[in-house]
Amino acid sequence: NLSFSSARAGDDVQYVVASQRFAKANGHLGYMFVSGTKDNLFAGVDGPAGRGLTWRVDFNNVNDTDNLLSSVGFIYSISRTWLLEGWYSIPKANGVEDTLTLKLDYVVRLR
Repeated sequence: NLSFSSARAGDDVQYVVASQRFAKANGHLGYMFVSGTKDNLFAGVDGPAGRGLTWRVDFNNVNDTDNLLSSVGFIYSISRTWLLEGWYSIPKANGVEDTLTLKLDYVVRLR
């Protein structure tokens, strides 16, 4: 995602991630370096669910293990340049509600 307004889109986040392909899924384990707050560990799993459809689940350790943000979702390839992406976020933090997100992505190929 690109934006010129961190107030609307959030601050930049640097991270490292290691991924492993298994027979029917991909596993991911990573670490985010977040300025102004504590760094976070995250994990995820994704895999094919049919022609052009990928399911995904992730877990994000927020506030140095004080909270957990989980989500379940999908990415559907409409064409070579358009994707439909959706997920349901389940935060485990006081005063934060579950969120449903649906977005249309335009793919910019760099090669």
